[in-house]
Amino acid sequence: MKSKEYLKTLISMSPQELSNEFYGLLRQRAGFCFTKKDPQTKALPHQIRVVRRNIARLKMIMTQRQKGR
Repeated sequence: MKSKEYLKTLISMSPQELSNEFYGLLRQRAGFCFTKKDPQTKALPHQIRVVRRNIARLKMIMTQRQKGR
């Protein structure tokens, strides 16, 4: 999914859906944990960057909603 489309879907999500998405992304990021000698995953650097970027976008949307209350 492209970044603009992802942002639009995040904006339209309910708070419960946002938290579910956030925890899903955190689980995905936790799966990327690895050490130099024994990698636990074969994730590409691009995949790791995309997940980190999506987490940042999600946090931005959540903080904007909290400020809007």
